[in-house]
Amino acid sequence: PEDRCVVLVLDKSASMSGRKIEMARASATGVIENTRPTDMLGVLTFDNSFQWAADIRRVEDGTALKKLVAGIESDGGTQIWPALAEAYSKLQPVNATYKHILLLTDGISEAGDSMKLAEQAAAERITISTVGLGRDINQPYLEKLAALANGRSYMVPDPEGLAQVVLRDVVQHT
Repeated sequence: PEDRCVVLVLDKSASMSGRKIEMARASATGVIENTRPTDMLGVLTFDNSFQWAADIRRVEDGTALKKLVAGIESDGGTQIWPALAEAYSKLQPVNATYKHILLLTDGISEAGDSMKLAEQAAAERITISTVGLGRDINQPYLEKLAALANGRSYMVPDPEGLAQVVLRDVVQHT
Protein backbone atom coordinates (compact mmCIF):
# COMPACT_ATOMS: atom_id res chain seq x y z
CA PRO A 1 0.00 0.00 0.00
CA GLU A 2 1.10 3.53 -0.71
CA ASP A 3 2.30 5.73 2.09
CA ARG A 4 0.04 8.53 3.24
CA CYS A 5 1.00 11.53 5.28
CA VAL A 6 -1.64 13.87 6.65
CA VAL A 7 -1.00 17.01 8.67
CA LEU A 8 -3.96 18.38 10.60
CA VAL A 9 -3.62 22.13 11.10
CA LEU A 10 -5.95 23.00 13.92
CA ASP A 11 -7.06 26.50 14.87
CA LYS A 12 -7.11 26.86 18.65
CA SER A 13 -7.56 30.64 18.82
CA ALA A 14 -9.97 32.22 21.31
CA SER A 15 -12.69 32.47 18.64
CA MET A 16 -12.64 28.66 18.52
CA SER A 17 -13.59 28.20 22.19
CA GLY A 18 -16.51 25.99 23.14
CA ARG A 19 -18.19 23.92 20.44
CA LYS A 20 -15.72 24.78 17.67
CA ILE A 21 -12.64 23.46 19.49
CA GLU A 22 -14.59 20.35 20.49
CA MET A 23 -15.48 19.85 16.82
CA ALA A 24 -11.86 20.27 15.81
CA ARG A 25 -10.63 17.80 18.45
CA ALA A 26 -13.33 15.28 17.46
CA SER A 27 -12.36 15.55 13.78
CA ALA A 28 -8.70 15.03 14.53
CA THR A 29 -9.55 11.97 16.63
CA GLY A 30 -11.72 10.62 13.81
CA VAL A 31 -8.88 10.97 11.32
CA ILE A 32 -6.46 9.19 13.68
CA GLU A 33 -8.95 6.33 14.13
CA ASN A 34 -9.23 5.90 10.37
CA THR A 35 -5.55 5.75 9.52
CA ARG A 36 -3.41 2.69 9.04
CA PRO A 37 -0.54 2.02 11.47
CA THR A 38 1.93 2.71 8.65
CA ASP A 39 0.39 6.08 7.75
CA MET A 40 2.11 9.21 8.97
CA LEU A 41 0.24 11.96 10.74
CA GLY A 42 1.13 15.26 12.37
CA VAL A 43 -1.03 17.67 14.34
CA LEU A 44 -0.09 21.34 14.28
CA THR A 45 -2.09 23.79 16.39
CA PHE A 46 -2.07 27.56 16.05
CA ASP A 47 -3.33 30.82 17.48
CA ASN A 48 -0.99 33.84 17.18
CA SER A 49 1.87 31.36 16.95
CA PHE A 50 1.97 27.66 16.14
CA GLN A 51 3.19 24.53 17.85
CA TRP A 52 3.25 20.83 17.04
CA ALA A 53 0.85 18.96 19.31
CA ALA A 54 2.26 15.87 17.57
CA ASP A 55 5.24 15.84 15.23
CA ILE A 56 4.81 13.96 11.96
CA ARG A 57 5.21 10.28 12.81
CA ARG A 58 3.83 6.84 12.05
CA VAL A 59 0.37 6.45 13.54
CA GLU A 60 0.94 2.94 14.98
CA ASP A 61 -2.08 2.28 17.23
CA GLY A 62 -3.03 5.96 17.53
CA THR A 63 -3.35 6.02 21.34
CA ALA A 64 -0.57 8.54 21.97
CA LEU A 65 -1.82 10.81 19.19
CA LYS A 66 -5.38 10.80 20.54
CA LYS A 67 -4.12 11.78 24.02
CA LEU A 68 -2.25 14.74 22.56
CA VAL A 69 -5.32 15.89 20.62
CA ALA A 70 -7.56 15.64 23.69
CA GLY A 71 -5.33 18.17 25.48
CA ILE A 72 -5.75 20.97 22.94
CA GLU A 73 -7.31 24.09 24.53
CA SER A 74 -8.38 27.32 22.81
CA ASP A 75 -6.72 30.65 23.48
CA GLY A 76 -5.08 33.59 21.64
CA GLY A 77 -5.40 35.25 18.24
CA THR A 78 -5.47 33.73 14.74
CA GLN A 79 -2.53 33.58 12.36
CA ILE A 80 -3.22 30.93 9.72
CA TRP A 81 -0.44 31.61 7.25
CA PRO A 82 2.62 30.91 9.49
CA ALA A 83 1.05 27.63 10.63
CA LEU A 84 0.33 26.57 7.04
CA ALA A 85 3.88 27.46 6.02
CA GLU A 86 5.22 25.34 8.89
CA ALA A 87 3.02 22.34 7.99
CA TYR A 88 4.09 22.64 4.36
CA SER A 89 7.81 22.86 5.13
CA LYS A 90 7.70 19.77 7.36
CA LEU A 91 5.57 17.80 4.90
CA GLN A 92 7.75 18.57 1.87
CA PRO A 93 10.67 16.24 2.72
CA VAL A 94 8.43 13.38 3.90
CA ASN A 95 8.68 10.36 1.65
CA ALA A 96 5.03 9.52 0.98
CA THR A 97 2.90 9.01 -2.12
CA TYR A 98 0.08 11.17 -0.80
CA LYS A 99 0.65 14.33 1.19
CA HIS A 100 -2.35 16.20 2.47
CA ILE A 101 -2.92 19.14 4.80
CA LEU A 102 -6.32 19.55 6.43
CA LEU A 103 -6.95 22.99 7.89
CA LEU A 104 -9.67 23.18 10.57
CA THR A 105 -10.51 26.80 11.37
CA ASP A 106 -13.13 29.52 11.39
CA GLY A 107 -10.82 31.23 8.89
CA ILE A 108 -10.89 34.68 10.45
CA SER A 109 -7.25 35.68 9.95
CA GLU A 110 -4.91 37.84 7.94
CA ALA A 111 -4.24 35.94 4.72
CA GLY A 112 -0.48 36.57 4.62
CA ASP A 113 1.06 34.66 1.72
CA SER A 114 -1.42 31.79 1.97
CA MET A 115 -2.34 31.82 -1.72
CA LYS A 116 1.25 31.72 -2.93
CA LEU A 117 1.85 28.83 -0.53
CA ALA A 118 -1.21 26.98 -1.88
CA GLU A 119 0.14 27.29 -5.44
CA GLN A 120 3.57 26.00 -4.35
CA ALA A 121 1.93 23.09 -2.54
CA ALA A 122 -0.05 22.14 -5.65
CA ALA A 123 3.16 22.19 -7.72
CA GLU A 124 4.73 19.78 -5.19
CA ARG A 125 1.66 17.50 -5.22
CA ILE A 126 0.70 18.44 -1.68
CA THR A 127 -3.06 18.96 -1.40
CA ILE A 128 -4.70 21.30 1.12
CA SER A 129 -8.34 21.08 2.15
CA THR A 130 -10.08 23.56 4.42
CA VAL A 131 -12.90 23.00 6.88
CA GLY A 132 -14.70 26.14 8.03
CA LEU A 133 -16.09 25.54 11.51
CA GLY A 134 -19.16 27.36 12.82
CA ARG A 135 -21.30 30.06 11.27
CA ASP A 136 -18.88 32.94 11.49
CA ILE A 137 -16.23 32.06 8.90
CA ASN A 138 -14.20 33.59 6.09
CA GLN A 139 -15.62 31.41 3.33
CA PRO A 140 -14.05 33.14 0.27
CA TYR A 141 -10.55 32.80 1.77
CA LEU A 142 -11.00 29.13 2.68
CA GLU A 143 -12.49 28.27 -0.72
CA LYS A 144 -9.75 30.00 -2.69
CA LEU A 145 -6.97 28.43 -0.60
CA ALA A 146 -8.32 24.91 -1.13
CA ALA A 147 -8.96 25.44 -4.85
CA LEU A 148 -5.39 26.62 -5.48
CA ALA A 149 -3.96 23.59 -3.65
CA ASN A 150 -6.20 21.03 -5.41
CA GLY A 151 -8.09 20.31 -2.20
CA ARG A 152 -11.68 20.77 -1.21
CA SER A 153 -13.36 23.36 0.94
CA TYR A 154 -16.15 22.47 3.34
CA MET A 155 -18.34 24.66 5.51
CA VAL A 156 -19.60 22.94 8.62
CA PRO A 157 -21.96 25.19 10.62
CA ASP A 158 -22.64 22.62 13.33
CA PRO A 159 -20.85 19.57 14.78
CA GLU A 160 -23.20 16.91 13.40
CA GLY A 161 -21.75 16.63 9.90
CA LEU A 162 -18.15 17.23 10.81
CA ALA A 163 -16.63 13.78 11.31
CA GLN A 164 -18.07 12.54 8.00
CA VAL A 165 -16.73 15.53 6.08
CA VAL A 166 -13.25 15.19 7.49
CA LEU A 167 -12.95 11.45 6.94
CA ARG A 168 -14.31 11.67 3.42
CA ASP A 169 -11.81 14.38 2.60
CA VAL A 170 -8.80 12.45 3.87
CA VAL A 171 -9.90 9.36 1.94
CA GLN A 172 -10.39 11.32 -1.29
CA HIS A 173 -7.01 13.02 -1.10
CA THR A 174 -4.96 10.00 -0.11
